[in-house]
Amino acid sequence: MCTIDSRRSKVLRHIDNSTAESEVIKMEDNTKLITLLKKLKALADRGIGGEKLNAERMLRELMQKHNISIEDIEGEKKQRFDFDVPFKYDKLFWQIVSNVIIDWNGRYVAYKHFKRKFGIEMTHAEHLEIEAKFDFYCKDFEEQMKIFTSAYILKNKLTPTYSEERRAIKDREDEETETPAKERARLFKVRMMIEGVDRAQYLKRLK
Repeated sequence: MCTIDSRRSKVLRHIDNSTAESEVIKMEDNTKLITLLKKLKALADRGIGGEKLNAERMLRELMQKHNISIEDIEGEKKQRFDFDVPFKYDKLFWQIVSNVIIDWNGRYVAYKHFKRKFGIEMTHAEHLEIEAKFDFYCKDFEEQMKIFTSAYILKNKLTPTYSEERRAIKDREDEETETPAKERARLFKVRMMIEGVDRAQYLKRLK
C-alpha cells in the first residue's frame, strides 16, 4: 500500500530530478503545468521540514518562470463575501474564518449602517466552507450551552425550592415517568460537566 509520505517523496523525486525542468518547458497543455503546481502547493502547505522548504522553493521558481499566480493555481480568484454575524457568535465566527483561510491577514470591511455585517476577501470555496462550519458550530454551541447552563444551575443549587409536600409529589412523578434515552444521555453530560464548574460563593446581604 502506498502511504501519503511515500507519495509525497515520489512527487518530489519526480520534480527534483535533472529532467523535471525540461519536462515543464515542453508542456504545451497548461492544465498539466497547473496540476504539477497544485501538487507542489499541497506539499508546501502541508509538508514538514526539508520537504516543505524544497516544495516552496520549486513552487516559487516555477510560478515566476511561467508568470502564474496563486489564484491561477487554486482556480479561483478572491472576492468579497458578506456575513451577518450575531453578537453572541462573534468570537466563534472569527475563529472559523482564521481556521479556514490560510494565513489570513485579519482584514475585513465593517459596514457603517449594518453593525454586525462584515465583508471579507476569500475564494468561493472558502466562503462555502466558512458558511457550512459557522452553521454547524453555532447549532452545536447552543446545545453545549444548554448543557453548561444545567450544570451551572445544579452546581450552585439554583433549582426550584419546594415544600416537603410538593417535593414528595414531584419525586413520585419522576419515579413513575420513564426518562427517554436521549434525555438520559443529556443528563449524563450534565453530570460530567458539573465536575468542571466552580461553585460561586454567594454571600447573602444583611438587611
